[in-house]
Amino acid sequence: MGCKDIKIVYDEGGGTKKVSVPELEASRWALSIAHAESVARGVRAISKAYGDIIMDSEFCIDANDELWFVQARPETRWNEEFELHPNIIFMRRKEVDPSAAAVAEVLLEGNGASRGAGQGTVKFLRSALELNKIAKGDVLAAERTDPDMVPGMRVASAILADVGGDTSHAAITSRELGIPAVIGIQRVEALRALDGCEVTVDGTTGTVYRGLLPLREVGGEMDLAKLPATKTKVGLILADVGQAMFLSRLRGVEDFEVGLLRAEFMLGNIGVHPLALEAYDNGELEAVIQRYLRSLDEQLTKTLRRQLNQGLIFINLRLREYVGQITGLNAEIATLAAQEGSGGEEETLALRRQIRELERKLDECLDAASRRLDLFKTTSDVEAHIRMVMGFDDELALLMGNDPEVVRRRGEIASQVSSMAKRVADTPIVLETLDEIRTVREDVGYRTGMISQIEAVRSIPATIHEIIRSRGYRSGREHYVQTLAQGLALFAMAFYGKDIVYRTTDFKSNEYRNLVGGLLFEQVEDNPMLGWRGVSRNLHDWELEAFKLARGVYGGQNLQIMLPFVRTVEQARSMRRYLEQVHKMKSGEDGLKIILMSEIPSNAIIARQFLEEFDGFSIGSNDMTQMVLATDRDNARLSHIYDEEDPAVVWAILVTIFSGQKYGKKVGFCGQGVSNSRILRGLVAVAGIVSASVVPDTYYQTKFDMAEVESENIPTSRLGAWLIDQHHAALGRLMEDNGYGHILKKYNKASDLQEWYEGELSRLHEHLRESIDTSKEKFYRGELEQFRLMFHKPVLYANWDWNSLVEDALHQAGFADFDEQAKALEQQRAKTW
Repeated sequence: MGCKDIKIVYDEGGGTKKVSVPELEASRWALSIAHAESVARGVRAISKAYGDIIMDSEFCIDANDELWFVQARPETRWNEEFELHPNIIFMRRKEVDPSAAAVAEVLLEGNGASRGAGQGTVKFLRSALELNKIAKGDVLAAERTDPDMVPGMRVASAILADVGGDTSHAAITSRELGIPAVIGIQRVEALRALDGCEVTVDGTTGTVYRGLLPLREVGGEMDLAKLPATKTKVGLILADVGQAMFLSRLRGVEDFEVGLLRAEFMLGNIGVHPLALEAYDNGELEAVIQRYLRSLDEQLTKTLRRQLNQGLIFINLRLREYVGQITGLNAEIATLAAQEGSGGEEETLALRRQIRELERKLDECLDAASRRLDLFKTTSDVEAHIRMVMGFDDELALLMGNDPEVVRRRGEIASQVSSMAKRVADTPIVLETLDEIRTVREDVGYRTGMISQIEAVRSIPATIHEIIRSRGYRSGREHYVQTLAQGLALFAMAFYGKDIVYRTTDFKSNEYRNLVGGLLFEQVEDNPMLGWRGVSRNLHDWELEAFKLARGVYGGQNLQIMLPFVRTVEQARSMRRYLEQVHKMKSGEDGLKIILMSEIPSNAIIARQFLEEFDGFSIGSNDMTQMVLATDRDNARLSHIYDEEDPAVVWAILVTIFSGQKYGKKVGFCGQGVSNSRILRGLVAVAGIVSASVVPDTYYQTKFDMAEVESENIPTSRLGAWLIDQHHAALGRLMEDNGYGHILKKYNKASDLQEWYEGELSRLHEHLRESIDTSKEKFYRGELEQFRLMFHKPVLYANWDWNSLVEDALHQAGFADFDEQAKALEQQRAKTW
């Protein structure tokens, strides 16, 4: 790789010596692509010579540019695993010993977002700037995690996040990395107080225990030979290259694919905002930083002014003496006063009149300073003070335009102010006053964190330079394109021969802001989930360049591209044309497929129009649920509303699936719904979705669960009835599990259970009404809320007219009836996707 500071060469006197590497040579890659290909062919030949086993090979290139292999020996671990377990991928994890957990002290509780247990010393991070605190085996804790924290997450033994739901960044990332995680704790001060403490994190139950409890290894292996065949392709959601290599044997499964390859981890590896890299390359970064520093300086001034007005800070100015000094009036008055009495009576009177006139001018200057005292006390710029007290600021405000007289007068003022500032620059009162203001300003800046922010901004160019140099690149563009292209190529290699659907970057503004240089280009949005994200940003040309490089030079022909968060058909059409006409990325050429994420209600409502522009849909159930129900999936307080089984969400999913069948386009599903919910799994399987992708931890079981659902051979015409049966059965299990089993002996039908629910609800409402403003009010409010949360949605779903919902979705997609849909589904399943 690049960035080689020293090299070992032969010494003329014998032996070897270390010498510095010239700058151009230091940033050059040690192996060219041609060299790398030669090494690959040699390694492959060595492996074949030893019976196709994995070989640990060492090589060198001599002064004549010839390749020599100097050592080859069998690799131990993988060879043994392949020999003993040729069809098994081990996915073991650790869990807390139940007997130890029963007597352990519980420190915090939250939502278990990723199964398994981990333990270590808690390191609380306020931001990704503190990643150096994390060592291998520590527990990473934060208010929330962002993609730029991924390097620390990879080495952590567990993750703790104060906020977030099951589809937040912390939850999704921890599942994909296979790291135990507890999120949505909502006790940030308690979490921060654990910094430095040893804890055990149980991601299965969502519990954090004090100390290092005994852990036991449980289950977790995939026997590929036992995987059942399914009509629905079951694939993976991936982001981490290490996991891809570990799971690469899945490419031998006939119906396997990577349905979603997320860009965010690879962008996190790049580490710098793409616009910051552009500005760095173009020589514009310093100007951007100076503009941002001026805005920070203005913020600091406003903060200082507010604290002065509130009496929180105090600046003691000898204002009259200071104003008299910078205006020169004190010196003039002192000179005239010294002459008093040296002449006659008339001369003395004239001197006194002059002194009074100067004192009047001084009073006017003091009045001008007093009127702007809040501004006066917040700047340590003596020229700004001079402009205030001399009234130049008011005059300059009126001197607009480029009239010669106006320009001449502005120049005169600037010259006069500069001359006055130079005259008083070294006087004690001026130095003392400016120093006091500067000291108070810095104190407020440190206490508010603005000084550290200013210092961080100033360090951005050096940080970017060091990142690029340390990776062995010569420009920001090369760093971005090569890092992303090589990452994509590794995924393509790991699953060679199987489709990999790469979703272009879908960072939200708050996630982009956390990259190096991100705060220079990203505004603070109130709700980034609904903000500037997806293709609204336009696809960055460098990202497309990297994708083409990975497909072309690096041979990743199995890479396909998917566009996220496409809000309108206009955006879809414009982006398709841009890809085709600017980047020569046309659907169908070189096997390229261009797919759209269906994750916004508009994607489902007018699915046909979106499908006309692309090769298919991939349903992003997390965002689709969030958008349909208008609930922020990162907000734990709204988690009871977020529900992929909600009828409105189900309708959107069905319309998308049916529309794909109607117009002969592929529709996939990306999300945990198919692994977590039998209802959602059956929904997509019966409706006839082409593929469903889940995170690695749930892939194996999902394959069996999908086969089980498909074995029931439910036609789409029976989907509504099947949903009714499933929800009715789920309600029965819920009642049995919560001590209401006796009700089921009396009431059997869903309508009867709804009548029972309404009766219980009326009774609780009546108790609450009678208890308002009494000591029992709080108790009955709690009873009512708990009862509603437990039963309201299950009862509603068990009595929903799912038959009508399925038919409505069918007609919305353009089918006249179920017979027409069945024929389309048969044709779709006959295709090779």
